[in-house]
Amino acid sequence: MTLLTGVILAGCGGSASEKLQVVSGEGFQFQAPAGWSVSRLARGVAAASGAVDLVQAQHFLLVKPYRPALFAQTMRELNGTAARLAQQNEGHVASSATRRIAGRKSRYYRIDFGQGKSEEIAFVLVGKDEYYLLCRRSSDASDADCQRLFKTFVFD
Repeated sequence: MTLLTGVILAGCGGSASEKLQVVSGEGFQFQAPAGWSVSRLARGVAAASGAVDLVQAQHFLLVKPYRPALFAQTMRELNGTAARLAQQNEGHVASSATRRIAGRKSRYYRIDFGQGKSEEIAFVLVGKDEYYLLCRRSSDASDADCQRLFKTFVFD
């Protein structure tokens, strides 16, 4: 699978003329601004601009298959995971919600940090697959790139 599928024009989350690139990982893809540099991760792919702005997706295998009937139990576990991530990095969970991402009921969190940074993360579960989506930005910056990640993330 190619790292960059191509550059396209789209209006999802930004201006209608904003140039975007399709960023592809193992079995998934999402859109990011065309000027951002793309790099491979051990289990995923990321696009970044400078030291702060980042969108990425990683794929992990679960020990047991996830079933939608387990959502309430899984949500409690993910709430704890998000709280631990925030605490480890001296931040706090500013908001959480259930969202539909890639057609799946998923958990979303925004974690704010004292250094003027925010991270928006989401967990998308399907079968034995867990997709971890991360967007990092300045706290006072627009969340358009984050929203684009969540709206355009799809399985191949």
